[in-house]
Amino acid sequence: MKQELSPIIDNIIHICKKENSNLTLSSNTIQEERMLPLLDGSFFTDFSTYITELEKLKERLDVSFNLVIMGEFKSGKSTLINSLLKYPVASVDVTEMTCTLNYITWGEKPEGELFYRDKTGEIMTLEQLDRLLLEKRDDPGFKEKVEKIEIRYNYESLKELKIWDTPGLGSMTEDNRDRVLEFIPQADAVLWVFDGTLLGQMEEKNYLDKVKKLGKYIFAIVNKIDEIDSEDAESAIKDYIEDIMPGYFNRIFLCSALEGWKALERKDDKGYDESGITEILDYLENWIFKKKKYIACSSTINTLKAICDSIMEKLEQHSQSHIQRINLMNEFNKKVEEGAMRSLERVKKDIRDYVNHTFLEEELQQILLLINQSHSIDTDIFKDIVGNIIREDVINNYSAGYIEKIKNQTGDDFTSLLREIQFGFEGEMTENFQFCRLWSGNMVQD
Repeated sequence: MKQELSPIIDNIIHICKKENSNLTLSSNTIQEERMLPLLDGSFFTDFSTYITELEKLKERLDVSFNLVIMGEFKSGKSTLINSLLKYPVASVDVTEMTCTLNYITWGEKPEGELFYRDKTGEIMTLEQLDRLLLEKRDDPGFKEKVEKIEIRYNYESLKELKIWDTPGLGSMTEDNRDRVLEFIPQADAVLWVFDGTLLGQMEEKNYLDKVKKLGKYIFAIVNKIDEIDSEDAESAIKDYIEDIMPGYFNRIFLCSALEGWKALERKDDKGYDESGITEILDYLENWIFKKKKYIACSSTINTLKAICDSIMEKLEQHSQSHIQRINLMNEFNKKVEEGAMRSLERVKKDIRDYVNHTFLEEELQQILLLINQSHSIDTDIFKDIVGNIIREDVINNYSAGYIEKIKNQTGDDFTSLLREIQFGFEGEMTENFQFCRLWSGNMVQD
């Protein structure tokens, strides 16, 4: 599988990195043109996330098969694992005990190893690990400190397989939730454990959607079936799940993990079979464990396809968004241009009126009065008198005052124009209007 898929993934990573490089150049160009502040973060498609997902997917080609156990808080995930492996490898208690990403793998003897985020760790027996987790179950500092827990157990199928026990979805910290969601692409198959007594809530659907979109094999395990008092419970539950989540699951199992574990403790083979655990274990051994290479390959291809589909969908969304904004900017430009022309005509008229009726009006009246008082006046003397009345500083005072008035009037006109245009866009594309307003503001500053 690695030989066939690795070059394909490398090629897609190369394309994403090239697109990221092109976007960086585009960003620099736009920044030089003073338009970058006008574009929000969604203007460019950042391929970094996709590159990270693809690199992790490539790493998956070198590791063992990942079977991930997921489900709501206190649905019985850890008890299910213990019943399947017939050994208490996962900590259980009346409260949620799985507070980190834990995985079970092969080892010569049962033991656990804690890996801390500061790159240190410690190995202990499973009994010591149980006591530590019980002691620290309400300690948020401990949960943040631990990166993951590896549990080793001498079970033959675990030599090429890891079983991941994840925190209950309703009990996860925000950090743990992000880590679990980031880990989903690395899963090859998922056992989704439902609490059979709470099926009506189905709060897991949002998380299931994320898993399904990545093309993972998902098997539904409806636990606590012994607490449901109904003769037709099995068919009713399967029909209900298929009705609200059609096509989500490759297969649906019903069981009581606790009854299975109790049967193991009293060495009751019949009780173990009746708990439904045997049916699940047989399916795992004969289908998933034996065909794990095929499943891993298929899961990797499905995830790769899902990532590519997501890239194409994101590009299409952004393309449509950009086209909308370009069309809006063109429409906005047209309205601004029309408004600016109207404002220009008003300014021209105001200037003509000012020149005809206000500019040097007082000085002109002084000159006319002087002419009326003097029936005859020497031309040179008249020029000197007029020069003293219409001085350069007088003209500058008239001009400066009127220019300031024109600037204020133009600014008021532009503000009114923006309000008028905004009213026309109201309820249609208000967010994009703000984009255009910023853009027009840069134009005015220039």
